Amino acid sequence: MSIIVSVAPNGGRLSKLDHPSLPLSIAELAQEARACSAAGARLMHFHVRGTRGEHSLDAGLYREALREIEPHAGGMILQISSESRGVGKSLVNSSDDVLYSPHQQAQCIFASNCRAASVSFREICSEGFAFAQSFYAEAAARGIHLQHILYSASEAESFQRALSTGVVVNASGHRLCVLFVFGRDATCGASDSASFAAFITSCLQPFESLDYESLGKTLPLWFSCAFGKQEQARLLQASLLQPSRKGDDSPRAERGSRLSIESGVRLGFENNLYAPDGEPDGELEGEPEGELEGELEGELAETNAAQVLSFARTAEAHGITLATQEQTNARLGLT
Repeated sequence: MSIIVSVAPNGGRLSKLDHPSLPLSIAELAQEARACSAAGARLMHFHVRGTRGEHSLDAGLYREALREIEPHAGGMILQISSESRGVGKSLVNSSDDVLYSPHQQAQCIFASNCRAASVSFREICSEGFAFAQSFYAEAAARGIHLQHILYSASEAESFQRALSTGVVVNASGHRLCVLFVFGRDATCGASDSASFAAFITSCLQPFESLDYESLGKTLPLWFSCAFGKQEQARLLQASLLQPSRKGDDSPRAERGSRLSIESGVRLGFENNLYAPDGEPDGELEGEPEGELEGELEGELAETNAAQVLSFARTAEAHGITLATQEQTNARLGLT
């Protein structure tokens, strides 16, 4: 089994005070892209920063970054962030530290000439589904690959309804791609395996009932990320929660028939600044209740690439390999 590793090297909130090697400039992002690609990352989700180091949706900066990073990325998919900066409180009328409106988010994506972007479903729908529908249609027409960010099971249910009613559409040939986000803050502490397993299972559940064939769609590709020091333990846990292969008669086999085994994880300084110490001490077999706890040393990770390599080694020890760039492009429909 192979999974796609996406790296998120900087985010929009942290600074050099949090980690001296946090890549903020375009030159630093280009260097990070080269190292992370060599380590096994196949997609880089990144933010650009303004003159004061602040989170920015400046399309000109993104155009410059894409142009400068691409020659160093080793074919890695470059995905820009459209984060509003605020998480939002609901699907409508959200206002929680919001810097950018849905209209500004859309304008940034379309003016950046990007090939791929992440979009928070909650944020893009915060002014109603009519705008969201027009945004998704325009992104599809432009051939932009979107990764849809979901923060809860209720958002997954709303997203599934939006998908089935045609509010959310994909560009021709692209694979539906969602990211389940566990936690909020890269400086937060440990998370437990039971809570994470319950979160992932509840987020996946709405997708199990959708008849993708009747909608002319393929099974969705799902990614997960986890904020905080237990990031790598949680991502290995998610990898082991992948639906079973043919012939598996465990309780998860039926669930696996309706979900894609070809999924991925996102890791990096945006989500966690710390290096794992030791290996997770358990492996999930069948149901997600198995234990998978990682002990942490509390030291900062050296680089994002070091985090990718650390995850790759641990995953390999559990029979999981990292997808190649060719496999990744094919799974996302970007060939």
